Amino acid sequence: MNEQDKLLYNHFDSYPEGLGEDMIAFARKIATDVPKYRSLAENLRMVDPDSTPDIETVERAAQAGLHDLTVSNRSTTDWYCVLRNLQGEPEKTLEFGIATSGGNDFVADSLFCEWAYIINFDTGEIEIYKGFNTDPAAAGRYASLKDKGDGVEYFGVRLLGTFPLYDIPEDWQGKLLPPNVDEEAA
Repeated sequence: MNEQDKLLYNHFDSYPEGLGEDMIAFARKIATDVPKYRSLAENLRMVDPDSTPDIETVERAAQAGLHDLTVSNRSTTDWYCVLRNLQGEPEKTLEFGIATSGGNDFVADSLFCEWAYIINFDTGEIEIYKGFNTDPAAAGRYASLKDKGDGVEYFGVRLLGTFPLYDIPEDWQGKLLPPNVDEEAA
């Protein structure tokens, strides 16, 4: 919003049938009170995932049941562990008010970022993106991004389509993906 990305990383099932359906439901909820959710998003504090969490946030996250000390370095000095249980929970993330900024870079790595769902408060739309993009001229503002590392010829996620928050079709998947399309070719 305000032309600033605040993208959240999700390590779980991000396919349309999983996180996609959850994000569509959340987008419809946002449409009932855009000013509230826009304010929460504007106030969301994005932290560097490589920084060390402060004690107050660690304790607050523990009380909220957000810690997962079975992943990463298994430590409360790691934001990934401290905020792990917010992944795939955008409303809880907005309410907690803190997220790591790692998602902003992840959309540039479409080999691993297979799907992305972005609530764009500037346009009043939900944007749906697909990974495995090898065309830097594909649709969307992230398609020409290049991940900094592995030398593999994948670019950022490509835009499949957008829907107004107030008018998301029930058959939103059918509007974006032709029937019987192989998942990798979509």
